[in-house]
Amino acid sequence: MILTNPKITIAFADNITSKMLETLFNNGFEVSVMEKNNIISALHNIQPDLIVFDPSYCGIGLIKEIKSHPRLHTVPLIATAKKVAQESKIRIMSLNVDDFISKPFYTEELVARIELILSEKSEKVHRAVPSSDNCSGSLRNMNIFDLVQLFEIGGNCGIIRLVQEQLEGKITVNKGIVVNAGLYDFDPLTALYKLVLWSEGSFKLHFTNTMLSAKIEYSYNHLVKEHSKRADLWKNLANTIPVQKSDLLQLRKDLRNAVDGKTLAGSFRKPKTIFNGVMSCDTDALTALRQIKTLLDENVLIEPDIQQKQSATLENKDKQIIHNPVASLLNLGRKKILPSSLVIKTSKKNINRIPKDLLQVKNNN
Repeated sequence: MILTNPKITIAFADNITSKMLETLFNNGFEVSVMEKNNIISALHNIQPDLIVFDPSYCGIGLIKEIKSHPRLHTVPLIATAKKVAQESKIRIMSLNVDDFISKPFYTEELVARIELILSEKSEKVHRAVPSSDNCSGSLRNMNIFDLVQLFEIGGNCGIIRLVQEQLEGKITVNKGIVVNAGLYDFDPLTALYKLVLWSEGSFKLHFTNTMLSAKIEYSYNHLVKEHSKRADLWKNLANTIPVQKSDLLQLRKDLRNAVDGKTLAGSFRKPKTIFNGVMSCDTDALTALRQIKTLLDENVLIEPDIQQKQSATLENKDKQIIHNPVASLLNLGRKKILPSSLVIKTSKKNINRIPKDLLQVKNNN
C-alpha cells in the first residue's frame, strides 16, 4: 500500500525533462524540483515522502544533514549520478541511501524504484502500528514526530508515554492531532515544546477507541513546521557545550549556600544532567540551555569529579580573602576558583550586576 499522491523532491541539475515530470505526475506523484541552495530549509517546508538527488550536485554532506534532521531522517533517498566509480557508489550507499540509479536512466525505471521503496516503507509503518493495546520502543529509533504520525496513519487515539533520565512525560493524540501534553506541572504547550526535543529514552503507546479531551490542537504537519526548527536550534546549541547532555553538573561547593535555590544555578545544588536541568526549568528549553552554557563558561557549574579535585587542591592552600567576590564571580576563568571555606557577602549594589534568573547571591549584610 502506497500513500496517496506521494510527494517526490528531485534535486539534480541535468536530465530533468518535461517528459520525466509528466510521467511522474501521471503516476500520481506530487513533484517538486529543488535547487541546491538552502535545500534543507526547503525540504523542511515541503516535507517530501522521497528524495531523488545527485550527490555531485548537492554534495555528500546533504545525506548526513538529512539523516540527522529530526523530521527528515526517515525520508527515503535515491541517489543518481553518471560515471561513478564503484568505490564512490559504495561510499554513498554506506550512508543509508535507499537506492542508486546510474545516469542516464529511463523515467519508467525511476517510477518503479520509487514505488518499490514507498511500498516497503508503508508496510514497515503499518507493521509498526500495533493491533494490541500498547507497544514500546526507543526514541532513538522513532522520535516524537514519527510516533504522532503513527496515530495519524492508523487513525488512532491514545497517549504517548515518554521516559528519559527518570523524567516522565506524555503526549495525548486524537487521530494525528496532539490535544494535550504533560511534563511536571507545566501548561500543555510548554510541556509539548520541551517533549519534542527528547531524542533518547523510551516510549510506550497506549491506544483507546474514544476521543480524548483536548486542551491544545496541533496537527502532525503543524507540529513538524513549528518544532523541527526548534529541534535544529537545540541541536546546534547543544553542540557548542563542552560537556554531554547526559553528564552530571553541580553548583560549585563554595557557592551552594550563597545562591538562591529558586534560580537556575541554585537548582544544581545537587548533581543533575543538563537535560534534567533544562526540562525542570520553568523557562523554555532553548533559553534554559543558553543559560546553562553561560553558567558553564563562567565556571559556576562544574562536573562533580572536577569539584572533588578542586576541593582537594584548596585544602592544601591557606584561606584567601577576596575583597570584591561578586566581581571575581563575574570574571571567573576555569582556573580561578573561590575557596570552599569562603562565605560570600555582597552589597545590594553588587547583587544587581548578576542576572537574577541565572545566579542570585543572597544578601548577607
